[in-house]
Order: sequence, then structure tokens, then C-alpha cells
Amino acid sequence: MDHEIIKASPQFTIVPSFRVNAVIEEPRGAHPSELSGHYNLDLLFWAMMDLANRSEEGFRTWMKEWVYDLPTRAAYLEHYIARFGKEPLDRLQARPYYSAPVNYGSAFTSMWDDQGKMLLFEHDPRRIREINGREGLLTDVA
Repeated sequence: MDHEIIKASPQFTIVPSFRVNAVIEEPRGAHPSELSGHYNLDLLFWAMMDLANRSEEGFRTWMKEWVYDLPTRAAYLEHYIARFGKEPLDRLQARPYYSAPVNYGSAFTSMWDDQGKMLLFEHDPRRIREINGREGLLTDVA
């Protein structure tokens, strides 16, 4: 996915960049949850999961059918379509609903430079921990 697309919607970035190796496109990758602007929550599937999870045996059966026996995401979608048809997925498809552009007022910067030094203090995390240990400052650099 293009970096500019990710930067354009920072509110959707909930995993810190240092934890991400790659971003891929996976059709219906969030199903049965929603993916804003693409498809809605699959309430019937969630209800089915809820009913199945009310007993240990139901939970085990559901996990076997929907997780353990399906080796890929494509297999999951194929199984869903075989069980329920494609229509339920199609009904979840989001329709365009455009709004005015939003200005989030961000300079898209960080407290850290490209070398890992904290811009405010001009120290790297190791040095900040050293100062914290010596002077007892309440600075979290984890």
C-alpha cells in the first residue's frame, strides 16, 4: 500500500509504524468486523459466533469449522460463500458516502528523528534512560 495513502488517514493507523514490516491488501481481511469505507459489520455472523461460544463444545466446533480447518483467508471466504452464498457479503459492501475533506492539523512528524534521537532532548532512548536513572525523572521511553 502506498505510504501516502496511509499518511492521509492517520486515524486508521492503530499499530505503531515500528511494529509493521509490510501492509498488504487482503480482500475482506477484517471480516466479520467492518472496514470503514469498504464493508459493514456482519451482524449475522457475529450472532452465529455468539451462539456457538455459549458452550465449550460449541466454541470448539466453531473454531474447528471457521479457523483450524481453513488454511488461508481465501479458504475462509470460500467456506463462507459455500455456507451462506455470496449475497450476504455483497449486502455488506459500503456504498460511497463522501464528505468534505478533513484537516487533522498534523505535521506528520514525530518526537524522534530518523536516527532514533528524541528531538526535544536531542538524546537517544538509551541516554534518556540513563538520565532518568541518575536524576529520577519521570520519562517513559519504552
